[in-house]
Amino acid sequence: MLLSAALSGAVTPPSYTARQPDLPSVSPRVPDAAVSAVGVSGQAVSNRQAISPAGVGTSSASSPPTNTEREGDGDAEAARAAELEQRAASAEAEMQRLLQQEIRTLAQRDREVRAHEQSHLAVGGQYAGPVSYDFQRGPDGRQYAVGGSVAIDVSPVANNPEATLQKMQQVQRAALAPAEPSPQDLAVAAQAAQQAAASRAELAQESLSTDADDEDDSASAVSGNADADDEGVTAGESSSESAAADRVDDSTLRSRSALASYQSAEQGANLSSLLDLRA
Repeated sequence: MLLSAALSGAVTPPSYTARQPDLPSVSPRVPDAAVSAVGVSGQAVSNRQAISPAGVGTSSASSPPTNTEREGDGDAEAARAAELEQRAASAEAEMQRLLQQEIRTLAQRDREVRAHEQSHLAVGGQYAGPVSYDFQRGPDGRQYAVGGSVAIDVSPVANNPEATLQKMQQVQRAALAPAEPSPQDLAVAAQAAQQAAASRAELAQESLSTDADDEDDSASAVSGNADADDEGVTAGESSSESAAADRVDDSTLRSRSALASYQSAEQGANLSSLLDLRA
């Protein structure tokens, strides 16, 4: 150990130094708790423990965000808002597209239905009508015809097969008038065709009956004429026979008269008189 003393105004006596053996340098050990309590700058930093709402874990207090961090958060929020707005706009555009497509479909159906029923009316004439429609309200609030029907008369004309045939032919044309006849249209056309066939058969039967009656009348007329001819021939033959008999009688009488004359005048008659008689 080094010993020194200083006295004011006193003479310093010679000093002695006692040499001590070299000892290893040992740094004083500072407790860990003390180290954790000392900051880099020598200032004390409090080490606080925070309990989470769940009651477990610890977290150290965070520093307030900088301006750059605030700007980054604002940009992210704006991007998310823009994305949501774009999605909403896309959904609205898709909805409008579907609505417009539905309106076009309804309008096309309306035109087809009206043209279909008008075809029935135009060809059916007095046997078709009235027309009725089934409507549906579209997204635009308008009423569109989605179905329709036309009443048509398929009853036969009483006691008139010819008129029934003409009527059924017109009904059949009216049923098949649209470009695409419906199953009901085809059924009506088939019914009209059946009625028309029945009318043709009835007309054919009437025609056969009329022809048979005409043949009977003709046969009767021919028979009557033949009878009259026979009667005429018989009367003619009788007249001819009577005339012939008369002629024979006249000839006989003349011959007899000539003979009597010849005999009565036998004395004075000559040959020439006899030849003249014969001539």
